[in-house]
Amino acid sequence: RTGYILVSNSPKPPPLRISASAALLSECDSVVLLFMGEGKKDALTGFMKGAVPIECPASLAREAKGCIVITDILS
Repeated sequence: RTGYILVSNSPKPPPLRISASAALLSECDSVVLLFMGEGKKDALTGFMKGAVPIECPASLAREAKGCIVITDILS
């Protein structure tokens, strides 16, 4: 079982990052997602509309038992 995924060629900065795997998220009691700044408005919209992970990676947080969304984006 892998809990974390090393990403070395992300299309958006930073190119090097560590992400949580779907398996790890499914074991979490709670996940907190931050959608901060107007640049994340499309991601927030996709998440709220139930987009699939390929369109909105944050949607993997739905695998957790609970998900808290924090944002400063006004609709």
